Amino acid sequence: MTATTRRFDRGTFTLQELANKTGKSRRQISRWTSKPRSMWLADVAKRHEKIRDLKAQGMRNTDIASAVGCSVSTVYSVLSKSPDVSLERS
Repeated sequence: MTATTRRFDRGTFTLQELANKTGKSRRQISRWTSKPRSMWLADVAKRHEKIRDLKAQGMRNTDIASAVGCSVSTVYSVLSKSPDVSLERS
């Protein structure tokens, strides 16, 4: 049986900043705030799918990056690994 652990949002704080504020180790803060790998991978897959969908709609890479909340280089990287999407830089 697996227990569900509540995860806390770090907001804009780094692990080290929260460790300093709470007196706990960075590893403990990481355990409290990081998503399980399977959940994180699912979120990344959704973001990549959204990037591919927006590109298929004809959006520019810079506009996709703004809409998704990532860098233009991340958009280009995702698209470069997608065989069905044009690699046109825009």
